[in-house]
Amino acid sequence: VFFYLCGAFLGAIDRPVNLIKANELLLFFAGPIIGLAAAGMIRREQINRRRVHVAAIVVSIMLLFFLHNMNGFAKEEMVVTARKGHVAYWVEQNEFINDYSGSVFLTGNEELYAFYPVFAFLGVNQHYCHPASQFEQRLNFLNRLQSVDQSWLFNVALKHNRFDSVDFIMPRVKNDRLEFTFALSNYPNRYRHVTLDYDHTLIADTTLFAKMSDFPVYRLLDPTSHTVGMPSGSDSLTELARIKLIRQDLDSIGQRLIDEQYNTDWDSWQDIHLEQAFAYDDEISLLSGSFVNTADSICLIAAFQADEKSRGRYKIYFHTVTSDDEGGFHNYDFFPPVQTDRWQMGEIIFCRRTIPDPGQDFRYFIGFFRGETKLGGPFRGEYYATGR
Repeated sequence: VFFYLCGAFLGAIDRPVNLIKANELLLFFAGPIIGLAAAGMIRREQINRRRVHVAAIVVSIMLLFFLHNMNGFAKEEMVVTARKGHVAYWVEQNEFINDYSGSVFLTGNEELYAFYPVFAFLGVNQHYCHPASQFEQRLNFLNRLQSVDQSWLFNVALKHNRFDSVDFIMPRVKNDRLEFTFALSNYPNRYRHVTLDYDHTLIADTTLFAKMSDFPVYRLLDPTSHTVGMPSGSDSLTELARIKLIRQDLDSIGQRLIDEQYNTDWDSWQDIHLEQAFAYDDEISLLSGSFVNTADSICLIAAFQADEKSRGRYKIYFHTVTSDDEGGFHNYDFFPPVQTDRWQMGEIIFCRRTIPDPGQDFRYFIGFFRGETKLGGPFRGEYYATGR
């Protein structure tokens, strides 16, 4: 118990320790220390008092035995506790075990992988995932998938992403939302969990998602026989940006399906180059962005995510600088469609700003501010007129 308390304390202050090696180190010092203590006890009580000798030797042996076998005692107690524990009712529902065997599951239920011979699209705990499993990349993909509001697109993204084709999903259903909870790496995240949630209507189409039994396991069906329409109206560019956010993580089949179904032409889109999400003081992140060129204007469409509950109402500053500006800049500041103090943690917001086409390359700066206060530093990029 002492070792684990030490490990938990060091973990809480972000000073990880290998508990196994710590145990061995303490055992290494425990023997000599106990021996010296016993010797001192014997010496103090005089050599001719044999009972004291026996007591000191017995205490020393017991302490060494306890330290050496502490893990064994703990494991035995854990096994007894586990045998008495309650097992989820769906574990005993094994009529579908042949259908599940060897398939890829997306779920936050750790018990599934203990009882069924299946593969995990994403491990439930990053701490125990191999670095080659691409845990963070897969989690980012599922995170961006929260912006999807179409069943067909949700199905295609899961079936034809660049990681693994998902055969089944097993969410936790809470308040008409589909939840998947994953544990992040203990260090440096300090035992933090992340919960992804999706609208339950995404799996309502029975031609795309087939429920397997009375517990929430859904098989993903073939999406190629479906036809969906091209987004239209004043928000069509925003909807296409939502699709493009997902498209980047799809395989060649998934990208072809999307381009055919939505009849998209990405030639007029110039993407903002992001190696990873750009963070504004860990409060808001820029996930993606594109410039869409029209006849005489350029439209910026950016996807932001609230990393935590916003602490204020910020305005987005969007400044451009051309070679003709001679030290000046063009100010195109604007408010997002939903005020930042109403953004919920994890929510993805798409923001648009249309500006006149300068007809040449320009540098741009995108950030957040409130009065004289800026939220972190700005994202800096460059638009190339010849790259349309």
